Amino acid sequence: MPAKTQEFDEETGVVPERPVHLHKTVSSLPARQLRPIPEIPRLVRRDLPAFQSNNRFHVKQRLTRAQWWLLRHDWFHVFLNRPAFFVVFIMLVIWTLMIVVFGAVYIRLDKMSPYETCGMGNGGNPITFRAAFAFSLQTCTTVGYTLPYGSNAFFEKCPGLQITMYVQMVWSMMFNAFLFAFFYTSLAKSSARGIQVLFSNKAIVSTEGDQVRLQIRIYDLDPTHPVVEAHVRLYAWTKHRPVPRPLRLLQPNDELGALLYMSMPTVVTHHIDTYSMLHPTSNVEFPVAPSGLVLRQVDSVVGSREENICPVCGEGYGTHERLVSHVRYNKLLDRESKFPVEGSHLSIPESELEAKPVVAITDIETLQKFFEDEMAEILCVVEGIDPVMSGTFQALQSYGKDDIVWNKNAYFRPCLNVHGAKIEIDLDDFHEIETDNASFRSDTQKTSNTSFLGRHRRRKMISRRKHDSFFTDS
Repeated sequence: MPAKTQEFDEETGVVPERPVHLHKTVSSLPARQLRPIPEIPRLVRRDLPAFQSNNRFHVKQRLTRAQWWLLRHDWFHVFLNRPAFFVVFIMLVIWTLMIVVFGAVYIRLDKMSPYETCGMGNGGNPITFRAAFAFSLQTCTTVGYTLPYGSNAFFEKCPGLQITMYVQMVWSMMFNAFLFAFFYTSLAKSSARGIQVLFSNKAIVSTEGDQVRLQIRIYDLDPTHPVVEAHVRLYAWTKHRPVPRPLRLLQPNDELGALLYMSMPTVVTHHIDTYSMLHPTSNVEFPVAPSGLVLRQVDSVVGSREENICPVCGEGYGTHERLVSHVRYNKLLDRESKFPVEGSHLSIPESELEAKPVVAITDIETLQKFFEDEMAEILCVVEGIDPVMSGTFQALQSYGKDDIVWNKNAYFRPCLNVHGAKIEIDLDDFHEIETDNASFRSDTQKTSNTSFLGRHRRRKMISRRKHDSFFTDS
């Protein structure tokens, strides 16, 4: 269904519904008719050192009785996701309370037969609370018995006491097993492994030819143990609808799983085309898929999907130029065969063929204004398998309007250097961004390649070409 936006009628006080584009919001109405849009808080907070996030999605929920029932049936994972200090404190409280409860049971049993020689009381006097607590603690920890007032260590004449001790020992054994499982799972879970995935502080929106790209750099701080099956995804949501919508990736190609090798710095690239959530298409007529699928405009160019359709024969072509060639060629055939104009390729006017096809907006200022007005946040998600513990983990990073550099010549400063037989990753340059691309190249060309500085810069230039993006340098 198309998304809805709200406007207020001052005369009737009614809020009518107005359909808009599937994933764009029309903001051309007068400001006085639009209800103020509440500022959406940041869903992924970057509150760790080196501009990283804590890998938590900050969303609160109101649970009904049915949802509490579901959580109650998965209590172990709910318990496991709580802070470790809190869980340890709760378990110690439960363990102490159970010792007190069983101590009270021992007092009760001793009062029921005060003159039996069970070794718990002293000549008709029931056992005291302190002695019962110590006895319960000994039973729970199985450290052996030192009875306060007797030597009957096997309690032959007190079957109720033996049954209670059996129940307490079984409970203690089960509790110790749970305690061991909790500590092992807490130490072995791989969710904390995502902290070592390093994201660039800023994202970049730049141009390469007639293509606008959004780029983020990613690196793993433990390169000696490569993450298994690492892949990346991008999501975005608007201020009007805080529902994540995917952003298609060109590098790494999401059709191939968007796989990463994070032991080397990798730049993730999203093409801001007419299908992108980051592209303002409210005033552009473009054949967006009616099925609601998130597409990429480049797929039509490489032949994965054909979006230029001939209105006569229905043939599909990846580019507008190929469609024009098809129509003109068939015009010659139809004219030679003396086909009627109506219903043939001759009916397509030449002015329609010469019309410039719709292309994506490449003006950085326009894209920046649209993002600041309409978009709330971009979320980058990296998933992988920890090679040490074989557990899957996620790493999250968020980019708002203040976390994006809008410059057509911007690129990440190269941080991969070669020193002899060693490759070095300079993390001081990992977050740095350069915008004067022309001067960087001219300085590299002017410097002699035989000098140390020349070799150093030449290696930086090579490293940039290797991992900057899938676009080639001109």
